[in-house]
Amino acid sequence: MNSDITKDKETGTRQRILDVSARFFADRGFSNTSIRDIAAELEIANPSLYYHFHSKAEILAELLAEPLKRVELAVSDAEQFTGDERTKRIIGGLLDALEVHSGIAITGFRENDAIPTAYSELARGIQPMIVSLLGGNATTDNRDLRVTMAIGAVEAAVTDLMRSTSADGEPFVEKLRASRSVIIECVLKILH
Repeated sequence: MNSDITKDKETGTRQRILDVSARFFADRGFSNTSIRDIAAELEIANPSLYYHFHSKAEILAELLAEPLKRVELAVSDAEQFTGDERTKRIIGGLLDALEVHSGIAITGFRENDAIPTAYSELARGIQPMIVSLLGGNATTDNRDLRVTMAIGAVEAAVTDLMRSTSADGEPFVEKLRASRSVIIECVLKILH
């Protein structure tokens, strides 16, 4: 019984570390957040934080696992569809991934070099599949260029939303949700 309570407390502390880190990374940036900042916010000692995570990069890796999983699921789901529905599911999945943990994935846009190598390699591994699936819905006239432009449009829209939003992750997520249908429609127009 006592070990269950200890395990629950450890899980709770670990989740609190993730929550605070996600907020700080989205608000301040990965580079401008220290382990000391996170520990101070949680009112725990640095060694207590290191008990749960060995480094700041390990915290970021765990936070990015969920957005990456959402992209993988969206791509897998999209394979079952064709045409515009496939495109909507792929782009919708990419946008959903950016909403996780108060927009933690925006850290990747802002500080790409901060993303642990294993996650950036996984993301690069998914990209060819996304390109292939989007290419199946593009008109044959300049297909590769249309797919590149569609992906570029999503990246540009996200970058613009980040730039026009305070550093806080929540307003970014709200603007992203409000812009979702416009972004998807833009991608569909580019591909056709």
